[in-house]
Amino acid sequence: MNLFSLFIITFFTYFIYFITQRYLLNFDEKFYYLCGLTGTYILCGMGMSYNQYMGLYPIYYFIFIIFLSTGFLFSISIFKKLKIKINFLITNSLKYYFKKKLFVIMIILYFLFLLIQFIYPDLRLNTLFAPKRPDLTLFTGLQIERNFVDYIIQYVSILLFPFYLISLYYFRKNYIILLILLIIPLYFRLCLTGNVGRGDFIVYFLLYFSYIYLSNPNKKKINIILLLTSIPFLILLLYFWSYFRGGIIINSFNLYDMYQILFFQQTSFPGFSNYIINNNITANIYQYILWIITTPIPKLFTGNLSSIPLNYEISYIINQLVPGTKGFTVILTGVVTESVYIYGKYFFWIHPLSIGFIFGSLCSITENNKYLKIIYLYFLIYWSYILNRAGIASTWPVIINYFISFYVIIIYGLYKYRHLKI
Repeated sequence: MNLFSLFIITFFTYFIYFITQRYLLNFDEKFYYLCGLTGTYILCGMGMSYNQYMGLYPIYYFIFIIFLSTGFLFSISIFKKLKIKINFLITNSLKYYFKKKLFVIMIILYFLFLLIQFIYPDLRLNTLFAPKRPDLTLFTGLQIERNFVDYIIQYVSILLFPFYLISLYYFRKNYIILLILLIIPLYFRLCLTGNVGRGDFIVYFLLYFSYIYLSNPNKKKINIILLLTSIPFLILLLYFWSYFRGGIIINSFNLYDMYQILFFQQTSFPGFSNYIINNNITANIYQYILWIITTPIPKLFTGNLSSIPLNYEISYIINQLVPGTKGFTVILTGVVTESVYIYGKYFFWIHPLSIGFIFGSLCSITENNKYLKIIYLYFLIYWSYILNRAGIASTWPVIINYFISFYVIIIYGLYKYRHLKI
């Protein structure tokens, strides 16, 4: 690692942060922006210091950071007045929601529709007690065909997802029950699909500890101790899970070596940038825009319009293997490289500008609301980790489709109480 390069990258990134945060209004906005920017720095910036030729990548990274910050600030300023009304409407609605204990019904319904997927179209309840061993060697990257009823079952569970998260507020002080309720959907997915990625473990790990930390201000020391003692176990899990899915058995291990390997894997994405930046091949921008627009529409009606294989296309450019070919794996290059692939060398700045605007909007509608703290954190983790690592194709469908019922309620509330003065 070149320490001088690391210093320059770090200095520039956080110089932009300190300029931008002066215009943010409160702790929630500053914390949100800091975590998102830090995710970009770790996953897309630090790798530039690994003593390798990066070409023009550093320039793209620095411009990316500037436009990301611009988009975030612009969004925050637009929502400045609107978010006060949103917060008021949601708070009053959720007071009734918890007072009437509707959260119990929502959690039961959510888990029920997850369980139905083990009954229809095939009876697979046995996998709940004996899940199949994950096998990455069988991964094809091809989509699973679903019928009409299967789509409906899955779509209802998606519509219930925001209420499931909000309902966890009731269990914020009960660390054991909260952990169980967060693990169950992840375990169901493992049993149903036979595969859960390392990124999923990290998302739920961060979600759990950040939520109990922010929701229990009187127990911060205990929460920090729990976090620190859990990190070695997370490293072990991620390391062994990676090899386990690949069918490789590990007989010996060293925790420090594991940490080094995992850290390098999570920060070396910029090393693949030259394959894209030095290549004139770009994504089909019309197909990409169509995908962005049609994502909220159920796939039952849009078919292939509601998906775009960005990561598969980039993987093909790098390893020349198409999905379904033996040995095919998805190669992640980070969101900075992705921006060049989607918009080209001259218009790549549109990507960070739009990303900053999107997550600034999500921050505005969830900030400073105790009931929505877990959704605030969920969006934040998807920005800081998933987006910066796996790109827009792994993020946009989740933050849009999985929260579409949440957005509809907000829009309906704003319309119904449009004349309400706050």
